[in-house]
Amino acid sequence: MRVTLRIQQLLFLLLPLIISCKQNSIQKEKKETISIENTQKSDDDKRTAEMQEYDSLVTQIPNRVLLDTLLEKLTRQQNVKVISDAGDSFKIKIANNENTVFYGGKKKIAFRDYKVTCYNDKKYICNDFGFNSYNYLDNAQIIEVCGRKFLYADIGFPCNGIGCGNRLTMIYDLKEKKPTFTGNFRLPFDKFLLSDFNNDGVPELLVTATTRSYKIIRDDIPEYQMKLLVYTYRKGQFILDKNNFIDLNVIGDNHSSFDITYSIEKSCWYIQSEKQ
Repeated sequence: MRVTLRIQQLLFLLLPLIISCKQNSIQKEKKETISIENTQKSDDDKRTAEMQEYDSLVTQIPNRVLLDTLLEKLTRQQNVKVISDAGDSFKIKIANNENTVFYGGKKKIAFRDYKVTCYNDKKYICNDFGFNSYNYLDNAQIIEVCGRKFLYADIGFPCNGIGCGNRLTMIYDLKEKKPTFTGNFRLPFDKFLLSDFNNDGVPELLVTATTRSYKIIRDDIPEYQMKLLVYTYRKGQFILDKNNFIDLNVIGDNHSSFDITYSIEKSCWYIQSEKQ
């Protein structure tokens, strides 16, 4: 009995301390919750301010364009005729030395003997990631442009998280048996880059180029330049046409949460033919 009484007395003495500890714990949890809510509100307010600043910046930029809309206008998709899917007429195999080899009938083309068509300027990146690297054909189609038939196909490659946004394209002249390769990193355009851009009866190929370096203008928002270039068909090859191009200024990138804004800085796109 005495032991039980002592325990009851001890509990009675400790009860205020237990209640105090419980209250302190509740108050601490409330403070932590308030702190988290304040931090979240602060982050949201900061984010809102950044978006408002970005929107304010963008509205001051002249000659803004939607890139996919611009590309569709430039490439004149109505001048491309899709004949059929390529089927099993064309294949890609990987050689023992890991090189990609394309087979078109009796024609054999080793990728190692070719390069991706790139703008020859050290300021600009060549988007050739994944080329000649365990490649495979994807979405292969036979198309006709200006009476000439081409195999137009995406070239897939394995990706471990680096360069996955690069899109390789193979354009194979069915008559001349010559290939052309292009690479575009995260280009917001899924239609044909091969067409007749100025209705002159000669196929043209659109190639993009972006600068290697960029500058940060506000709140980690990058700014860089992009070129839209014309390569004209000549005897199975596409040659750079230095007279026709568009220079774009680009604000934002695919890794930021801001929309990418494109604006035209200079346009020399078939000026004479458009005036006629």
